[in-house]
Order: sequence, then structure tokens, then C-alpha cells
Amino acid sequence: MNRIILKGYYGYGNLGDDILMKVSSRLLKQMYPNCFLSVVSACKNCDYILPFTDGMVQEVIPLSPEPKADLVVHGGGGTYFDFNKGTILYYLLNSSIDLMGINIFGKGLNTYRRLKGWPSNSSTNRAALGVGIGTFTSSSKKYYYKMAELSNFDLILPRDHFSYRFLKKKNVMGTIIPATDLAFLKEFWIPSGKSLIKPNRRSVGFVLRSWNDDCDYLTVVQQVAKALDKEGYKVSIFLFEKEHDRHIEQCFQGFKIFTWCPNTTSLHQYLEILM
Repeated sequence: MNRIILKGYYGYGNLGDDILMKVSSRLLKQMYPNCFLSVVSACKNCDYILPFTDGMVQEVIPLSPEPKADLVVHGGGGTYFDFNKGTILYYLLNSSIDLMGINIFGKGLNTYRRLKGWPSNSSTNRAALGVGIGTFTSSSKKYYYKMAELSNFDLILPRDHFSYRFLKKKNVMGTIIPATDLAFLKEFWIPSGKSLIKPNRRSVGFVLRSWNDDCDYLTVVQQVAKALDKEGYKVSIFLFEKEHDRHIEQCFQGFKIFTWCPNTTSLHQYLEILM
């Protein structure tokens, strides 16, 4: 393998996906030590990727156009889902895709792209490691292109049984092997030679995020956090993606908030706080 492209939700400063990027890059370099490894990112503020991956990644490239490579790898995470509803037109499109089969649809879409002169490397070897797949709403706006992408993989290692059953139900082509989440390869991302000491104090941490911009559950968390604070507990709020979770910061201004910022905080430092 001369050149490998690693794709995923990378460069946005999301702790979980940053860990997956670190694991995937080390895993690929272990398998192909002489390869030139590039990471794809659509984020403009992704300068932290090269130092964060400890030299495993040699280049960060934009999402499109995709350059020629010997192998394209999707490095895990739950990017194949959509909880938002679209219009009736998307419902009809998605229903039509299910009727014809996503493999036929994927081939048709690739042919259409080539005829239009759009960038398409459909012949490149492709693999997906530790991916989470589903759920999609029946009128999802993402369903059609996510299904087309899945139909192009030669090898898919889904991270859980739900994802595996989803792929089998949709009759996705390619080799599909039940796997697990890449984060369980902890020797690839937990800092070596540094101990993480659990503090001896009454501490409670809340790891928060929002789904569909629905923050109703945050009101309940606020009530619990305030009650714990009155009982003498040290309450902390943990946010794993700075840009996406800014509105949550406003809801918990009275508490200590620890936001994952890979540009200014090392992974070991953040893990120490979590401990």
C-alpha cells in the first residue's frame, strides 16, 4: 500500500472521533508501515490532527475531490444515521431505494456522477472499520447518499449487532464481519507510561450532548446537578465537542465545565480530569 486515505468525522474536536482517528491511524500504520497516510477533513480548524496522531498521519486533505489512493478507510464512529425528518419527496426517494436495493442504486449513482464529470473513485479499494449504522428516519435527507456510500465498501466491520443486522437486512454487498468499537483497542490511544490516579473525593461528572437540538432533558440534569451541589458533591460538566455543545455551556454557567479542546489540552490531561 503506497497511499491510504482515512475518512471519518475528523477535525471537529470531538473526543470520541479523535480517539477513533488515533486508533485507526496507528492500526493502519501497524499493518502498512511504509504507507503515506492522509486524513480527510471538512473542518477548517483541524491543525491539531498531525500532532495528535503522533506522526502517524502525514497529511490532512479536504473532503473533495478525493485523490487517487490504494485504499480508502472509514475509521469508525456513528456517521451513518439520521434522526431528522425530511419532506415527502425524500420519503418517496428512500422507499424507492429500498425497493430497487441499495447496491443497484449505488451503482446507478456512481454512473450518473461519472457522466456528469463529478469526482468519483468508485474503483478504489474501500473498508469501514468499527462503524455504527442506523437509525434513519423514513424521510431522511441523508439516506440516499449514505446508502450509496455503504454499497461501495469491499469490507465492513460494524461495531455492534444492530449495525450488522441493518446491513444484512439491506443486503449490502461486500464482506461484512461483526466487530466492535475501535475504542476498545485502548493500547492504541491511552497514553503509555503515565498513570491516571482516581481522586479520593465526592465528585460527580455529567457528560452532556444534545440530540436534534432538543435540550428538554438538560432541565432535568440541571435540577439533579443543583441538588447534588447542595449535598456537598463536586459537580462537573463534560462536553466532548466544543462547537456543537456551546449552547449547553450557557445552561450550566454555575458549574465547572471541562470541554475537550485538542488544540490546547492533551489527551492525558483530559483523561486525568475525567478520572
